[in-house]
Amino acid sequence: MTFPTATETGGTNAASTSHDLSLPAFDAGDLIIVKAETPSNPTHTWTFDAATDKFTQLWSQDTSVSVSREVCKYRIMQAGDGSTLTIGLGSSRALTYSIIKVTGWHGTQAPECATAAAGYSNNIDPPSVTASWGSGDNLFIACCMTQDRAITVATPGDYTAFDNHGSDANGYERQAYRQLASDTSNPGNFTATGNSRYVTNTIVVRPVEPSKARSYGYITT
Repeated sequence: MTFPTATETGGTNAASTSHDLSLPAFDAGDLIIVKAETPSNPTHTWTFDAATDKFTQLWSQDTSVSVSREVCKYRIMQAGDGSTLTIGLGSSRALTYSIIKVTGWHGTQAPECATAAAGYSNNIDPPSVTASWGSGDNLFIACCMTQDRAITVATPGDYTAFDNHGSDANGYERQAYRQLASDTSNPGNFTATGNSRYVTNTIVVRPVEPSKARSYGYITT
């Protein structure tokens, strides 16, 4: 098998009741995972190509005492999909977000995750996750958001960090990934610059099947 690969972008939008996010360039069959964080906990309404049900939720989790909310959803992109995702909020709030694009993955098996955890600390421990499909060249993504402290070290041994997005006023988002031939990964801690309310979770993405990898050109021998 061949490991899936991931790229990531993100940022913070100023306070508004509606936020337009530009998706990265994609091909049909690519997996897009979006994490969106808002100060306070307004309702999130995700609209894509004039429909509200095209992204599937992995989790929606408030920080302790409901200071901030994070929602994570994914979509297997289709031919003809648009390039803009709109997230509407129940009140005017800033929005900090991360967009992860995964290629070279299974193609139909939905990504899986553990149960999102919330707490208050500067050491943030993403939960262990086990893939229901078993061992393989899996992609694991450790996820973290904080209410008001930069996430300075994303890592968990053998994980590679993506960029840190956000601000003290609007919260931070950071992810790290690991390609691991196992059914399970238990990432180490993220570190924040000080104690903060946080949400954390871990995602696992299934690799492409060997027969498909050959047809897609991922395996050439």
